[in-house]
Amino acid sequence: MTNAIVLLKDHGYKMEKKKALKMIEDLIKEFKGSNVILAIEKNNVFEMRNDKFNCAYDLLTATQDWIKRGYKVYYARCMM
Repeated sequence: MTNAIVLLKDHGYKMEKKKALKMIEDLIKEFKGSNVILAIEKNNVFEMRNDKFNCAYDLLTATQDWIKRGYKVYYARCMM
């Protein structure tokens, strides 16, 4: 059982990594059809975000920037 820290607004929560990933999976389903970064992860620390973008290209650019910094990015994307 791997533990993770989830940062949400100004609070940190300790939970199982599996539960954190399930929460993010549910958010991705909820935001389907939007261009939004929902969370970033590095070293079992998840930072919940709500970065909205007007188009998929802007989302892709922001996602690539986070990946270059060593983060895993969780996002929802509009496929139109």
